[in-house]
Amino acid sequence: MGGSLISSVISILASLVTARLFEPAHFGIMALINAGSAILGVIAFSHFPNLIIIEKEEQDVSNALSLSLITHFVVCFLAFMAIGGYHLISLYLEVLDFQYWLYIIPLLTLLHGIVTILLFWANRNSLYKKIAFQRFLQVIIPTVLQISIGFFYASASVIIVSQVIGIFCSSVLLITMFKKKLSSLHFNRTAFRNMIKQNKALIFVSLPGDVINNFSNQLPVFFLKKFALNGNAAVGYFNMSDRFFSLPVSFMTSSISEVFRQKASKQYHEEGSCRPILVKTALTLFSISIVPFIIGMLFAPDIFVFGFGEKWRPAGDYARLIGILFFFRTVVSPISYVVYIARKFYTSLILDSILLLLSIAAVFIGIYAYKSVELGILFYSITHSLLYLITFYLSYKYAVNPSFVRVVPNNQERTVLDNSF
Repeated sequence: MGGSLISSVISILASLVTARLFEPAHFGIMALINAGSAILGVIAFSHFPNLIIIEKEEQDVSNALSLSLITHFVVCFLAFMAIGGYHLISLYLEVLDFQYWLYIIPLLTLLHGIVTILLFWANRNSLYKKIAFQRFLQVIIPTVLQISIGFFYASASVIIVSQVIGIFCSSVLLITMFKKKLSSLHFNRTAFRNMIKQNKALIFVSLPGDVINNFSNQLPVFFLKKFALNGNAAVGYFNMSDRFFSLPVSFMTSSISEVFRQKASKQYHEEGSCRPILVKTALTLFSISIVPFIIGMLFAPDIFVFGFGEKWRPAGDYARLIGILFFFRTVVSPISYVVYIARKFYTSLILDSILLLLSIAAVFIGIYAYKSVELGILFYSITHSLLYLITFYLSYKYAVNPSFVRVVPNNQERTVLDNSF
């Protein structure tokens, strides 16, 4: 947790400086790139890295690691080619507003994918110090670049390039750290085909659900870009309000999530239930987050003005509206991994589909019925909060392995079943 704390503190302190160097519109463009990268990243992710955690046999883990890396490369390459094709069509049709930063999306997605996949493998092997150091590097490099260059030349390109360099250095570091493991990987078409066949629910059920869920999470960014009067600036305000809660949330949940995934998966398969660690994790996150979130939601506008300057007051207003969402996300999101451990992919898809429909309805009602972007964000926040409560209930329910078989002292076997629901 020390590495996460240091990274969070650096990010918070850096924001106090970068928010004064750059304009909200600059952060808005970066937010749009991150939103596109997040959605593409889900497709490239395809849930194969989850197999690195939940598979039992080491050979299956190696196959999952190889398959994850290959999938990321293929999806990002195809996305880059698609953007290039769109660019050529734009030139042919003489469309002059083509956004060249679109090319950054597949590059950023690829680099993030490499880092995420290797961190999954590090997490499985409890290499928490290396994970913490990587996070520190990923934060400190963009921070130094943005501040040092921003004093002389502040633009969206500085923010974008700094972030790309930071994640590139992180990926190079991890590849260097785990080069021995990576050198032992090989392309095994038969093993990949069997793994995909055995886990086809990941592709045909869970993947669409995650794409839907991720699009739901990015919905305010796209709607603000489309409907807000100040366009990129409004996206920048929302992005900064998102960071206002995301940074402490990341600190509180990152290390806890990594430990929870590893221990919950182990207990689910070896002990028949991960419910005790689920309850303990949820109570821990609730106790350490309730007071900071109340303070943040009450005083966000004044905090933003004091820390970032008067021009960021609208971001504080947005922070008040999404605070309740982030509170429930802090408590529930880490433990929701139980749904994947229990392989309840259809349930997850249904929830994600409902979430998308309700999110779109909430934003439209706020914008069109009440003519207010702020109410749209508030309704969006409430909708997500309710779905997090349902997710918590389902995670608790699925924390018991119904197919677990325990050997009892008299050498008889019994199946541990949960009859509480």
